[in-house]
Amino acid sequence: MCVDGQCYSLAIPKSATEISFDLHSGKTHQQGGGISIVRFDDLPEGDKKVEIWLPYNETVELFDLRSDAELLTDAESDQPTWVHYGSSISQGSNAAGTWTAQVAMQTGLDLVNLGFSGSALLDPFIARVIAQSEADLISLKLGINLVNSDVIRARAFGPAVLGFLDVIRDRQPDTPLLVISPLYCPIHETTPEPGAFDVQALAQGQIRFQATGNDEDSATGKLTLQSIRAQLAGLIHRRMSTDKHLFYLDGCELYSSDDYQRWPLPDALHPGSEAHQLIAQRFIERAPATGWARSKLG
Repeated sequence: MCVDGQCYSLAIPKSATEISFDLHSGKTHQQGGGISIVRFDDLPEGDKKVEIWLPYNETVELFDLRSDAELLTDAESDQPTWVHYGSSISQGSNAAGTWTAQVAMQTGLDLVNLGFSGSALLDPFIARVIAQSEADLISLKLGINLVNSDVIRARAFGPAVLGFLDVIRDRQPDTPLLVISPLYCPIHETTPEPGAFDVQALAQGQIRFQATGNDEDSATGKLTLQSIRAQLAGLIHRRMSTDKHLFYLDGCELYSSDDYQRWPLPDALHPGSEAHQLIAQRFIERAPATGWARSKLG
């Protein structure tokens, strides 16, 4: 629960339906749970804005909401709406509080988080969803899933990015739009091809990822994070000459090789909670400098 934009308390249900997945056998097991009542007590007195943030990696069905005081919906909020598109790093894998949610809470933005685990693949229908959304700000964090899913080559990357932008711009030509390149991730910096579970780590009960390709494969047009950053920077900066509402941010300004030495990726792919805090703070500091949302985040 957040009160007036600040994290206030955390509540955990006593019961829930649990679904477990055996990575060795591929089988799933479901254990049913009952309805839980979650309480937030000792709130500050007087009028206040209260937000309840639901877990990003669970399905929550709300049956009832009760209070000992009158509740008014915030239907006419003056918060700018921020629509963000990205991968599991934007969704929040490995983190207690995803960086996007932390940015929204600290800056007063109303976040629509289109973070898709393993599936930020420049699908045209997602561009249409973004284009049809009521957005004051849009950001796109592109790259990691295009490498670790190996679904696209260097020749098709540029047209896919520009086509994605064109669909959004057809409906929202003047909305500030920020394109963010990939964060630093050692396993895919120079090594392309699909990411996969590290079977040796799995045998020890740990989840870690690895790249399955060879560095030499990039010469055939297979994408790496380094090649994506170089190509994406060129594409966006050329487009910026005709689109004054388009902006670019290098993902390594949010999480770099130096940051990796201090806050390594727990599973070799996703930042942990401390790194998410760092990424959020860096985003708040650096995004306005690009020109995107300067008046709203500066």
